[in-house]
Amino acid sequence: MPAVNQIELHPSFQQADLTAYAAERGIAIESYSPLGQGQDLTGSVVRDLAKRHGKSPAQVVLRWHFQRGFLVIPKSTTTQRIRENIDIFDFSLDDDEIASITGLEAGCESVATPLPSITRRFRSAQRASGSPPPARGLPDGRTPGQVLQGHPGETSHCFLPDSEQSEQILAVAATCVDFPLNC
Repeated sequence: MPAVNQIELHPSFQQADLTAYAAERGIAIESYSPLGQGQDLTGSVVRDLAKRHGKSPAQVVLRWHFQRGFLVIPKSTTTQRIRENIDIFDFSLDDDEIASITGLEAGCESVATPLPSITRRFRSAQRASGSPPPARGLPDGRTPGQVLQGHPGETSHCFLPDSEQSEQILAVAATCVDFPLNC
């Protein structure tokens, strides 16, 4: 039985069944992408709580993780954010505030999550068909990250690609398989 399970977990993707299973067995949960790639920081619930507590939206979400008993190691490369991310122990969220953040569950994985599985499926299909590797990148010059970000101005941050976007993602995945430095 593992002692820790690292899973993607943030307000819009909470994996309640998995976290309950882990809790029943004494397995600690470490939250991967605890801020939802930053997209869980933009909603009014988190922003209002941040303002109420005099904290940043990231600090509020990290405090939500901490109070729920999850391990959190947020990624940052800036000194200010690193300091900010650890400064979550001088306030607490009440039960209603915890519930309001928990109510943000939308079943949305972060936008970067689909790429590895898409890459594996594309590689298998490519081998089966015997097709040659594609040229680097997409014809319009977009990078993998740009394709996976969806469209600006969407009301939901869930990445739900249409069929054209799916084809583009597959092309990007093939590029990442054959030219990992391009990704």
